[in-house]
Amino acid sequence: MREIEVIKELPVISMNYDEVKASLIDTMKKYEGLVVTEESLKDCKATQKELAGLRNKIDSYRKDVKRVMEKPIKDFEAKCKDLISLVEEAENPIKQGIGVFDDKRRNNNRFIAEKLREAVINDYELSNEYAKELTILDEYTKLTAKPSEVKKDLEQRALLLKQKEFEMEEKTKAIYSVLESANKTIKRQLHFSDFAIYINALSLDQIITKINDTAKFIYEAENPTPELVEVNPFVEEKHKSVKMCFVEFRIEADKEDIARLSKLLKENGFSYKTLNTGYIK
Repeated sequence: MREIEVIKELPVISMNYDEVKASLIDTMKKYEGLVVTEESLKDCKATQKELAGLRNKIDSYRKDVKRVMEKPIKDFEAKCKDLISLVEEAENPIKQGIGVFDDKRRNNNRFIAEKLREAVINDYELSNEYAKELTILDEYTKLTAKPSEVKKDLEQRALLLKQKEFEMEEKTKAIYSVLESANKTIKRQLHFSDFAIYINALSLDQIITKINDTAKFIYEAENPTPELVEVNPFVEEKHKSVKMCFVEFRIEADKEDIARLSKLLKENGFSYKTLNTGYIK
């Protein structure tokens, strides 16, 4: 193809800029120092209108010249776009054909990556849960992707997943062991499902602490220690002069409310003793 050449010299806009600027500066001197007052308001408005007319005249001249000078540029752009369209008519079918073969190659690369993934999962014996994390990355399907590099990356990711799986298995075994030991001391048994929500969020030590704290709470509830009640002197004196009676009733509330009730009874001079405590099934 013949190279594009600009046959005509590029347009140059010439104007008596320096003369006009010098004249304009000289003309503007008579407007310097004008102050708008009540008395000069009318004359200032006329002056502003005169200056606005001069400004608009210069701007109109700029637009008119620009419009004339832009016409050959717009014609030039239109001709170039026409030439581009001729090239695109020949290029697009070829481009589409290449796209078909590129898509076919990408699909083939994905197929190869899937086969390599299955082999790596089997080699590293990943469970279904962790095998799901070994996904096919977009880079595996690129036209430049190489099977050897894809396999290497899959193996590196699988190794990390296998380590993660092993650590989780060991963590789970440890939790079951702690639960088994804790359940020997309490009637209301603890289960792995009670602490499953913490397995990914907390460390093993933190989970063990939660299990032991829970078991201790249950043990204390199942094996309450009789409380020593301080007898109010007024109540003790009342016992001597008044025939006392008693009432038995059962309170169902959480541990914090039971503690508040106990405090309330003590502060008001009531004598009581704990007969039994436990959890409601």
